[in-house]
Amino acid sequence: MTYLGIPLGIKMNKSSAWLPIIEKFRKMLADWKIFHTNHDSLWARIIVNIYGTGRGLGSTNNLQFAGNTIWTNIVKVGQKIDNFGIAFSTSITKSISNESTTKFWTYSWMGSDPLKDVFNRLFVLESDKMDLVQDRVIFTEETRRFNWQWCREPRGRAIDEVEAIENLINAVSLNPNAEDKISWNLDADGIFSTKSLASQIDGKKLQVGNNVIETVRNKLIPQKVSIFVWRAKLQRLPVRFELDKRGIDINTLLYPICGDEVEKVDHVLIQCRKVVEF
Repeated sequence: MTYLGIPLGIKMNKSSAWLPIIEKFRKMLADWKIFHTNHDSLWARIIVNIYGTGRGLGSTNNLQFAGNTIWTNIVKVGQKIDNFGIAFSTSITKSISNESTTKFWTYSWMGSDPLKDVFNRLFVLESDKMDLVQDRVIFTEETRRFNWQWCREPRGRAIDEVEAIENLINAVSLNPNAEDKISWNLDADGIFSTKSLASQIDGKKLQVGNNVIETVRNKLIPQKVSIFVWRAKLQRLPVRFELDKRGIDINTLLYPICGDEVEKVDHVLIQCRKVVEF
């Protein structure tokens, strides 16, 4: 019997216990590699037709057909984060090398839009619309040349687009000896972490104004204690005085422990003589 793919009762501190899960992930990664290398296969074309090709964080293509998958949920959450004023959809960029496995036309590697949208006339003339960057940009002895494969020779405005796309790519640094690298733009070190994203969201959602008290959570203090102190500072504890202000009918506002003063946050926690004596 298993739970989440892990046999029940097995000791997970042994490396052998993780082998079935590791093997499962290896198979999934192998299938994904086949999808990128054998893009003309039937099942790869079916996936492209359902999900599209530019499946970045900012992609909304065919989301209505993608179902309730992990990736579609990530994209939908990303759209909500964008509404906070955080450029989440464009926060992941890919540095391209000469030995790239990145799609030349369909992946957004030269900006926010794929080249097929920027140079639509050339994309129509392309003989292999799923070719890679390394298929079209060839390095020879510290220089680069373009290996175009057109269905017919470009003419008219298409010639201008050829010159424009070559000038655009020539302005980009491609290192023939490096590997492709994915970077997180919202942090200086370029490495994604939930902490950096949470910090970005907090900076937008918890902006400190003139009448707002800035707070910093101390990790050494239990969360429930931190929340209690935070609510006390904001006068948000359900003491009798605050409840009466909100229209809740109470027979008396006096603090029942001492019976001397109105039950306010300051009195309950600090000023009450019973509290001081305790």
